[in-house]
Amino acid sequence: MIRTVAENLIAVLDADPEIEIITLSPNDGGGFCECSACTALDEPGRDWFARYSRRLALFNNEVARRVQLRHPRVLIKVGAYAMYARPPLDEDYRPESNLFFQLCHLYFCHNHPLGGEGCVAGETYQPKGEFQPNQEFCKILDQWLELSPHLFIYEYYSIGGMGRANLPWPMVHTMRSDIPYYRDRGVEGFYTQLSNNLWHRLGLNYYVAAKLCWNADLDVDALLADYFEKFYGPAAGPVKDAFMAMEESMEAWNGCASYGLQGVAGLRVVGPKVFTPPVMERLGACLDQAERLAAGETTFSARVALARKMYNQTQEALRNIPAK
Repeated sequence: MIRTVAENLIAVLDADPEIEIITLSPNDGGGFCECSACTALDEPGRDWFARYSRRLALFNNEVARRVQLRHPRVLIKVGAYAMYARPPLDEDYRPESNLFFQLCHLYFCHNHPLGGEGCVAGETYQPKGEFQPNQEFCKILDQWLELSPHLFIYEYYSIGGMGRANLPWPMVHTMRSDIPYYRDRGVEGFYTQLSNNLWHRLGLNYYVAAKLCWNADLDVDALLADYFEKFYGPAAGPVKDAFMAMEESMEAWNGCASYGLQGVAGLRVVGPKVFTPPVMERLGACLDQAERLAAGETTFSARVALARKMYNQTQEALRNIPAK
């Protein structure tokens, strides 16, 4: 299998010599072989986040060595994700120099900034096998940085959480410090997964992430002011108030929010704790004012209508949450 995978990668690179990075990754969602030969490659007693770390490390290194002989300048991107997020424990493990790792921040907290102590067991979260607090994520990040100079981050500023629960996901309060944190730790690259046709709910996340990836030293408050002024024109003030109300409520709730901790169903339960009746009333009032201010302005009215669509879908999502 190692030989075949390496030959296939080499064939792709032979056909297109301009490729600088190629991906080597197992299928998402599990489905790993559990035969005795394969499980013998795994490290016994490790937690969910390292269940398959060693077998992937051995496999990736063997493939990388073969590809490097033919294409020494090409980097091979491999994942550090879910059940292989942690590095293996082998003291002599060294990744091949043509590998770079993309560490996924999915089964960790998205409501507390990295580098702090916001995640507290028994207070902001109840321990669960498929969740680790951000303090642990930062340790894992540093472990990979010690092993390789090539580390990328795979973030989830839309899909994988409240976005899948058909709710807005206020995350500016985390990304404004997380992206500079990644840069300062020595991370080389950044990617955030996105969802189609969800600008009305998650567009601000995309915008802020893109700007900070270009320049992590930007003044985020000034960036937000510029965004709302240019995107909403005369309605900038109340629309900004609406989005900041959601940010404030998410921070005030202070719980850990994670796909691994709650799943989509659980995040629907988180929704009412963040989008409380007072918050929804404030959003509605802000949008009423924004619609009046943008009346007669075709472009700005259409953009305010996107915010209204977000509000209406949030109300519908909250109504559809089953009563306990």
